[in-house]
Order: sequence, then structure tokens, then C-alpha cells
Amino acid sequence: SVIGCLIISVEGGGFPDGPSSGALPVVLGVPPPSRHISNEMQNYMRADPESAAAVACFLCRQLMSASGQRVGLSQNQLQAALENKCKALPVELSDHCSSFVNTFLQEIYFSLNYDFSAKNVCVALNICDKDLEITFETKTDRELKEKEAREKEERKMKEREEKERREREERERKEREEKKKKEEKEAEEKLKKRRKGIIDDVEEMNKDEKRLNCMFCDRMLDNAKKYAETAKADIESFASTACAKWPRIRFAETCHRMAEEKITKLNKFVDEQVVEALWCGELYNCE
Repeated sequence: SVIGCLIISVEGGGFPDGPSSGALPVVLGVPPPSRHISNEMQNYMRADPESAAAVACFLCRQLMSASGQRVGLSQNQLQAALENKCKALPVELSDHCSSFVNTFLQEIYFSLNYDFSAKNVCVALNICDKDLEITFETKTDRELKEKEAREKEERKMKEREEKERREREERERKEREEKKKKEEKEAEEKLKKRRKGIIDDVEEMNKDEKRLNCMFCDRMLDNAKKYAETAKADIESFASTACAKWPRIRFAETCHRMAEEKITKLNKFVDEQVVEALWCGELYNCE
């Protein structure tokens, strides 16, 4: 149902030497709220003269602008083209647009020949105030703006999520690097301690081994010296006692000579033992 309608009478055309429309009615209806109309459109289309005039001015300017692209068409061709434009409009304006085309077709066609601007023609027809600026937001425009706003918000959200993702990955990367460095440092410290412990143990073992080896070398040297002293004394004592018992001098001399040979061999053996003991001490850096 239609809530209300308003008939606006537009006085004569205002074109010099051109056609006049006389009293031409434009019927403007206000559709029920169930028809999806923007708040701005509802404000302009309330049942009062000012808003109705605003709708008429809007239609005039839109159609005059569209007709500017139809130069060279016949009046019937222009009417068909503009009616197609009207059909493309939202439902709330389509009927009013068709009524406007039928009412002001001659003026629109005449304006093409004189190349008037859409604003000047609508002012000359007394449909628009020369200082009035009219804009409507149709359902399509609103949906397009809402879509653009959603897409813009989605882009911002994606950019924000991407930024947060990069920051999170960078933070996690740094944490992994710090953790890896910490683990490597701890492992290196443990290895150093273990290596030091092994070295200390080896050094201690070497010290013990050196001490034992040096003790052995010292014992060899001491034994060689003691053996040399005691063995030589024993040989000399034995030679003196035994050789004196020989009845003949020749045998006694032979006995002493044999004792001297033994003592010489003993000295040689002792010297070898001393050399080995000294070499042993030098080998193990004994003091």
C-alpha cells in the first residue's frame, strides 16, 4: 500500500523559444517500510513538499546526466533509453523515474540540442533550486559501501593478523635461538668440567706412576751401589782367605788373578746397573 502521495505542479518550461510543459504533474509516492529504503531516502521521501521536491530534483539531474550520453538519438530512441535507465533504478525510484521521463521528455530532448548542463536544465524547469545539492543513497549504493567497508575491515584484520603472526614467529625464533645458545653454553661448560676432571685424574695418575717409576729407579741405583760394595768386599775377603791356603805360590797367584777378574766383571756389571738406574731416572724426569 502507499502511505501517501504528493502532486507537484511544475510551471512553464523556461526555455527561450522552446517548448513549455504547462502544468505538468509528477506523482511521488512514499513506499511502505517493508521496501528496503535507506534512512536518508526515507527522510527525503516523507510526505511534505520539500522532500518531494528533493526527489524530483534528484531524478531530474540523474536523467539529464544520462541523456547527455544519448546525443544524436531521436525522441523515441531517447525515451526508450531513459526508460531502460529507470528500470535499472531501485524499486522505490523506478516508477517515479518513468513518470518523470514521460512528463519532461520534450524538455530533455530539447536540452540536448542546446547542450545545457543537467543542473541548469533542472533549474530552468523550476524543479531544482540552483543552490540545492541532492544526493541519495540507494540500496545498491548502501550495500556496495557496506561491502567495501567489510572488505576494508577484513584487509585491516588480515594485515593485523599477519603482523601479529610475523611478530609471534620472530619472537619464537628469538626464543629458540636464546634457548639453543643457553643449551650449547651449558653443554660446553659441562664438557669443560668433564675434560678438566679427566685431565686432573690423568695428571694424578701420571704423578703416581712417575712417583712409582722414580722409586724403582732410585731402588735400582741404591741396589747397584750396595751390591758393588758388598760383592767386592766379599770377593776380596774370599780371595784373601782362599788363595792363602794354596801351598804353592803359582797357584796362589792364579787365585788372586781370578779374584781380580771377578772383581773387574763385578765392577763392569755394577757400572751397567748404575747407568740403567740413571737412565731410568732421566726417562721419568726424576729429581
